[in-house]
Amino acid sequence: MSLPSISVIIPTYNRQSYLTEAISSVLNQSYKDLKLIVIDDNSTDSTAELVALFTDERIQYIKNKQNLGLVRNWKNAIEICDTEFLAVLEDDNIYASNHLEEALRV
Repeated sequence: MSLPSISVIIPTYNRQSYLTEAISSVLNQSYKDLKLIVIDDNSTDSTAELVALFTDERIQYIKNKQNLGLVRNWKNAIEICDTEFLAVLEDDNIYASNHLEEALRV
């Protein structure tokens, strides 16, 4: 049985100090059929430059033109999702290496 594709959304705002670990934890998943969407709520730090350091084609970076606030930023991220499943990862959190594989098996 093949598992479905999934989008992982990381909503962020001025959290570059945490973002590297969050992104890496998604890209290093045992389950590889994923899309990572980093949706930046118009950060004023170096979030864009940090995300650009990752060259993985599964990453989509979106920066809002203005700060929308937490709820609207999440809503926009969810609307962008075009895969069968969606997961949200807080920008200051990480996934265990088999998190998505296990979640999709349930």
